Amino acid sequence: MRIPLLNGAELRGLREIRVALEGLATERAAAHATPAGMPALVQLIEGL
Repeated sequence: MRIPLLNGAELRGLREIRVALEGLATERAAAHATPAGMPALVQLIEGL
């Protein structure tokens, strides 16, 4: 497998996409969060 070399503009573009996707994932997770799931979420956060 070959990993392509990226220039600065390409890396910035990928970062913009990643930030947008992470924001969307956070919004969707928050919309589906339940009180019952909070202990597991707290454990994940504390493990960071």
